[in-house]
Amino acid sequence: MNVRVIFMYLLVGFSASVAAGESASSPAAPASAAAVSTQAVAPAGAASQQGAVVPSPDVILQNGITSLTQKIKQGGSQEELLAFINKEIVRYFDFDYMARLAAGYYWSALNDAQRHVFTERFQAAFFQALARQVSNLGNPQIQFFPPRPGVVPNEVTVSARVVQPQGMPVLMDFRFYHGDQGWKVFDVVADGSSAVLYYRHYYADLASRYGIENLLSTK
Repeated sequence: MNVRVIFMYLLVGFSASVAAGESASSPAAPASAAAVSTQAVAPAGAASQQGAVVPSPDVILQNGITSLTQKIKQGGSQEELLAFINKEIVRYFDFDYMARLAAGYYWSALNDAQRHVFTERFQAAFFQALARQVSNLGNPQIQFFPPRPGVVPNEVTVSARVVQPQGMPVLMDFRFYHGDQGWKVFDVVADGSSAVLYYRHYYADLASRYGIENLLSTK
């Protein structure tokens, strides 16, 4: 399996067919009726915690990838892998925030109960794709880079270069924000393609074609 496909599903769960050229800073576009800006809808409690001792984003990223790859090497069914992901890997992401960004304009049209349903199904689809795609993961070499400042305060980006012996290198950018629960991933960019933007385009197309209720039934 191509390393690009593996790691897109491994770490963000979005399609390898995302069009190239959407930069890591793209989700922070100016707020409008058609888009949700990461700056305009910063998560509650995103202010820095003075004096708090929390793991750095690069350490968090290495821990998450190591945990997942070790589990894959142990073998087991996809159901077992999915259970592990839902228990151990979910902690590295803020799916509430990611779902809000992915829903874009349509988030404001959902009530609280509908937002909860959308977020749950968004996360479930993400992890189901992950479990399906990474069961045959090989043994890639991964180089991690130090965090660099993000586009707004309390954000950083951590890059990882992924190489397999018979594959082309893939550059992954992991966008973190710092909130009450420490550093959380809210977007991943693979070779210039943003997961948040991919999902936003997908859900916007789905809602415009079939109605907003389809956002609540998407698996």
